[in-house]
Amino acid sequence: MSLRTLANSRWLIFGFVLVLLAADLWTKQWAARHLASPAHPMLAWRGQQPSPAAALAAIGVDKPALDQAVDHGAVARLRKTQLRGDQVVNAELVGVDLVVAEGIGLPGPRRLRLGRVHVGEVLHQVLADAWRIDSSTADSLLLDKVWQASFRPFDVAQPWQPEDVGVALLDRDIPLIDGYLRFVYAENKGAAWSFLESMPTAFRVGLFATISTIASLGMAFWLWRRMSTSALMAWSVAAILAGALGNLANRVNYTVVIDFIYMYVVVDGKTHGWPVYNVADIGISVGVILIGLESLFARPPASVGNSPSDPSPDAPPPAAAA
Repeated sequence: MSLRTLANSRWLIFGFVLVLLAADLWTKQWAARHLASPAHPMLAWRGQQPSPAAALAAIGVDKPALDQAVDHGAVARLRKTQLRGDQVVNAELVGVDLVVAEGIGLPGPRRLRLGRVHVGEVLHQVLADAWRIDSSTADSLLLDKVWQASFRPFDVAQPWQPEDVGVALLDRDIPLIDGYLRFVYAENKGAAWSFLESMPTAFRVGLFATISTIASLGMAFWLWRRMSTSALMAWSVAAILAGALGNLANRVNYTVVIDFIYMYVVVDGKTHGWPVYNVADIGISVGVILIGLESLFARPPASVGNSPSDPSPDAPPPAAAA
């Protein structure tokens, strides 16, 4: 089978879509497990580990990353909370940090700090609004999924305290090329460049899901029917399709899209960065660029009258056969 035939293989092109889609979804899950932000902590449980440092090392947090988090005050002990969902938030609760381990439908744990804006509100409603769940779910989570975080300085290498159930790390990124490229954790509620992220969740998710679904179906139909004879065009559309499906899966599952690739440069002490993106965004961007190049530089098909196999209208008729 020739390379040209392979490049135009319908099954190979759809296989590429599946591979790129799987890579995108896997890397997003990896980012949710191994990166942390102030609102999205990494949790390590006490288990059989002798200390918080050992528990964090067991989930892949190396000593330099842990030391940096400790210096930033971004490591907290997790302890059981005595708070009830039906109690009203008062001034004494302002500044209390709560961490939910799971059960809210978002990618990974979540942290919430009670503030003055919450004073006078019922606690389960505060949690419901912050984590986009109903109040009855918030009540049930408070029983065994929500922990109170203590950010008082402590030695992470020392043994656990009796009341500790785990530890939360609220700051972790992974440098790849110092000064240029890092893995960080971010969530995009909107489209590219956070477009429409301030819209209500139901409207935003419904709008983007509808647009993405229609576009994906259209691209899949186009690829299957092979509306173009250009292999480059087909592979470009396949890359866009995989990216659209990857981001659509995130929106449907979590209402947000996980991003983790951060390119930046530091000039005169100021950081200038490109918006954080993911593998799906790479597929979409590369596909769009290749389609643009194909449209600009592709040789237009010769007209029927001037094709090499057809004689010019001004050329003399061919000689008759002897």
